[in-house]
Amino acid sequence: DSVHKVSIVPRGFALGVTQLMPEKEQMNVGEKILKARLVMMMGGRAAEKLVFDEYSAGAESDIDRSTRLARRMVASWGMSPEIGPVSFRQSEEHPFLGKEMHSYREFSEETARLIDIEVQRIMHEAEAQAISMLQYHRKQLDQLALELLEHETLERRELEKILGPRPFEEAKKKSDDETSSTPNNTASDVPTEDKPDNEAPAS
Repeated sequence: DSVHKVSIVPRGFALGVTQLMPEKEQMNVGEKILKARLVMMMGGRAAEKLVFDEYSAGAESDIDRSTRLARRMVASWGMSPEIGPVSFRQSEEHPFLGKEMHSYREFSEETARLIDIEVQRIMHEAEAQAISMLQYHRKQLDQLALELLEHETLERRELEKILGPRPFEEAKKKSDDETSSTPNNTASDVPTEDKPDNEAPAS
């Protein structure tokens, strides 16, 4: 997802908003993208610590959403090397009711403690990476803050003038160029290898 708009105009309970625009429809999301989202969610809190050397209550929503995401990564999607590919659900989600129905926890206190430790580890890593990135790009951070104070809302093109081209766009362009320069192979051009009938296909 790319950033479409950033605004410091309060909306509801939010002090501002960062509006994302998906580049394409995604039916599945990988671990790297999820971790990148956690770093993004920690950006506001990290900027507060870097600039003012303290935290405020303004990051409450970001912390809540990122913690829930990190917990799903650990307890539902098997993205923790310590936990492994096991699902530990504590509640059943009912999207049409707009809430979660809490159910009996079917794992031990020790497992619950390990899940909490892994969630904290992922969250601390995301925050540390956010702080490191903002330290490296401190000049752009300060310029972005000044522009937002003056204009309140910045669109994508204005953001790119301040922050520069996005790395994923450069990588995507390079990938597209390589794809377009590679000659297309027909099925008859691709070498095949006969396999015994009882051999499973490679995953």
